[in-house]
Amino acid sequence: KRIENDHMERYKFVLMKLNNNKKVLDIACGEGYGSNFLSKNHNVVGVDISDEAVNWAKSKYACNNLKFEQGDATKYGKKDQFDVIVAFETIEHVSAYKDVIKNFYKLLKSDGMLYISSPNRMVTSPGAKKLLDKPKNKYHTQEFLPNELSELLVESGFKIKDIYGQRYFYYSKNTIINKVINKILRPAYISSPSVSLLRKYLQPRYFIIEAIRD
Repeated sequence: KRIENDHMERYKFVLMKLNNNKKVLDIACGEGYGSNFLSKNHNVVGVDISDEAVNWAKSKYACNNLKFEQGDATKYGKKDQFDVIVAFETIEHVSAYKDVIKNFYKLLKSDGMLYISSPNRMVTSPGAKKLLDKPKNKYHTQEFLPNELSELLVESGFKIKDIYGQRYFYYSKNTIINKVINKILRPAYISSPSVSLLRKYLQPRYFIIEAIRD
């Protein structure tokens, strides 16, 4: 339930950010509930690598301004298709993450917006000190720090507008103190899922980068 709430808060954040009638790509859309939410005000294409997820989404949500397609984030689509790309909790699952970012740049129109989220490695995999270190989550090929993902986006031609976070809590470089904080206070559960700008002295469990195709 917590993960679903966190995910929906990201979609609410994007919907609040955008003017109406944008053409939006929701990559790794899963069952499609986020794509459906965005389609209230926009024309949305939900894409997922799983045929099963796409078929489910089609059966439940597809309508005139919302369609679903099977596709790979590294190579889906044609040039200059979208005003906005939403990629939530996706990039950490793909080993060819640089190809994903390059493809996002290609797919966006000039001045198009990218909203991309990721777990914050400092919080979710504190034992992984470098980008290529194995994350704690076995389904993740790598996890990022906000500055690492920002630098990769800039290298591909994006301009970073703002960085946001969810589920903030006090963070110490001492792993024992962090374990005590997590066990006693359970900050991932009691902290707010609402999206807000990065905060001084706090670390978010997830971060969201708002970037412009330069």
